[in-house]
Amino acid sequence: MKRALRVLGLLLLGALLGASAMSVHTGRQIEQLMYSVRVLNEELAAARQEADELRASLSSERQQVITGIKVDIGFADDLTAHEERETRLAIEKKVKEWLEPLYGEELNKLNPRLVPRIIDGRDVKVEHKRFRLTTRIVFIGEEVLVFVEAAIPPPGEREQTRP
Repeated sequence: MKRALRVLGLLLLGALLGASAMSVHTGRQIEQLMYSVRVLNEELAAARQEADELRASLSSERQQVITGIKVDIGFADDLTAHEERETRLAIEKKVKEWLEPLYGEELNKLNPRLVPRIIDGRDVKVEHKRFRLTTRIVFIGEEVLVFVEAAIPPPGEREQTRP
């Protein structure tokens, strides 16, 4: 009888451990899928805005106007994969928000020095960390490509934000 209870106990323990492992695995998959959904929603919003700008530019004269903004972010500090994904998404959203007034602007009237002036030295808070942004490369065409480096500023430096 004791042996049967011991075997039954071990089987029950194995089932519980297996269920726990599956819960953790499923949780990681759900987290990855939620991140993918947020990224896809951001891309969808950008694509819709780009389509609206393209429609507007087609109806107006055939002048070249800015119809899209893409942001590529490099990190000067080591971050975990989760932190990097979350930070990349938040910074990309913030930079696109800052550059939103450029949509629809004519290329021949745009000052190319404007983009680094908007971004450089600004701080973005993500999950209780502050990242200082520096523009590395800007390509201005119908789609503005901005390569930004994000770094955690040294402790004690004041936060730099602009309205």
